[in-house]
Amino acid sequence: MVAEHEIISYKKIRHINAFVINITYRGYHVHDDFEILGVIRGKAVIRLLHGEYPVSAGSVVIFNSREAHEIDSMGGEVVAVVIQTSPHFMREYIVNMPRILFSCTDLGSVLPEDELKDFIKLVCLTARSYLEARPYYEYKCIESIMKIYGILTERVPNKLVNMKEHMYHVSRDRKMEAITEYIDANYQYGIRLEELAKKVNMSPGYFSHFFSESFGISFQEYLNNIRFDHALRLISKPNVTLFDVSATSGFSDPKYMTKMFIKKLGCTPKEYRRQLNSYKDPAAVPGSAHPLQFYYSETEAMGLIDGFLESR
Repeated sequence: MVAEHEIISYKKIRHINAFVINITYRGYHVHDDFEILGVIRGKAVIRLLHGEYPVSAGSVVIFNSREAHEIDSMGGEVVAVVIQTSPHFMREYIVNMPRILFSCTDLGSVLPEDELKDFIKLVCLTARSYLEARPYYEYKCIESIMKIYGILTERVPNKLVNMKEHMYHVSRDRKMEAITEYIDANYQYGIRLEELAKKVNMSPGYFSHFFSESFGISFQEYLNNIRFDHALRLISKPNVTLFDVSATSGFSDPKYMTKMFIKKLGCTPKEYRRQLNSYKDPAAVPGSAHPLQFYYSETEAMGLIDGFLESR
């Protein structure tokens, strides 16, 4: 299931999560949590409402709470260290944290090269400590997270959203969540803009404007991305015909699905499936076992972090 409104679980430390992930493509999604993403291998384009940012090894980006974003490796793959923190992290001491809004996404645009290197090292070491989980690692992780946000609030432009504006964003985000949930449940059918607008009590014209303003792309583009996500997962199953992949994913015409594959991956669905089948080890194909993204095991993740830090 495509969790366009992503719910993050905190299995080790309350309000803190860390992992290393390999991403081929992740469509627009939102979550309540702040997210710091440090690239350790590969390249991608990060897209948000206010623009897009090319990233490569050594880049660091930050996503605000409930900020819609897309990660597209343009047919390749990108490996990233990710730290997520709940807006309620340390809320007993920093009461305004849920209302902090960072106005810069790419930290490379505001931090000098040496500071950026130190920052991604801090992110990597924090994640490694979390993954290794030695005795009392919780103290070290919390200390490091506080240091990370201390640097961000001092060095990255930000503002404190007033309560009225905060409540407006909460209301808007609830509408966005209702929209994404409906699309997620019905993308395989013929969803019409007018139909969905009625579901959320908006006129078609206002809905179209609201959607583009909130998600950064048009309703049809968003819907096509969801359908492409599903097609990419299905195509790795050899017993599913390409026609069935197209129909099950919601594409009314296989030719349109082919155009999406060429646009996103630079090859046709048939060529992509042939590429998958040419490898005896499915893991040898970027994203083939999990065509969109997969999470490394803790051991693999620590090895990737160590390799990156040794190369710096």
